[in-house]
Amino acid sequence: MSVVGISMFWNESDVAEYVVKHMIDECDYVIVADNNSDDGTREILECIDDPHLTIVDEPRFAYEQARTMNWLSEMAREDYGATWVIPFDMDEWWLSPAWPIKDVLPALDTLQVRAGGYEFHPQPSDDPSEHNPFRRVVWRREITPNFKVAFRPKSGKVLSFGNHFVYESDAWEEVSRNTLFIRHVPYRSLEQAMAKSRHGKAALEATGQGPTLGWHWRHMGGWTDAEFAAWWETWLDPAGLVKDPTPLVLHA
Repeated sequence: MSVVGISMFWNESDVAEYVVKHMIDECDYVIVADNNSDDGTREILECIDDPHLTIVDEPRFAYEQARTMNWLSEMAREDYGATWVIPFDMDEWWLSPAWPIKDVLPALDTLQVRAGGYEFHPQPSDDPSEHNPFRRVVWRREITPNFKVAFRPKSGKVLSFGNHFVYESDAWEEVSRNTLFIRHVPYRSLEQAMAKSRHGKAALEATGQGPTLGWHWRHMGGWTDAEFAAWWETWLDPAGLVKDPTPLVLHA
């Protein structure tokens, strides 16, 4: 049994090292694709220098996320013997409450697992001296309806845009929600949110695909600075947030 994590990234220098080191601990192997980062993310990951990590290039500007992730999934299956694949984003912290994921998934008699996500929001009370956003940002909303999926790879299976489900699957089981969870910290600062959304809008439009694909980036990426500033105030609104009760042993 081999559990392989796969990801594509663009300019995630504030989170990439923490997430990839964590996924190396959780998986047998990790493959990440650099989508033209220019903020030092690639260099940060190269410095990890771990034999369980492979970094490849995804040079297309157009955001062909599903195509890239399916390419990485096939690479994981064919070249690294993956019997389970975890498609993660760099703003996601995958975990299982009791054991490393590489010990949990092989023990499950199912073809795929949906991981429930908690959305974390920065707050003024966050410790500014803590550089790891997954340790610093501790206030969250309840599990979101947009589950992500880990699955057993097989020729002909196609992972969806956003890693939410698998086409042509032999089953649509959902294992207990207590199996896998995701801490999702999509926006860590106003400047990061603006850069991510505007780049995402341009990269999605370059695909020539319909406006429903990645609609949130297309919508937010068109905002003015003033509109972003107003939205950021709502993102920081503490109403409905709860402090995460689960301590984690994280990389420093």
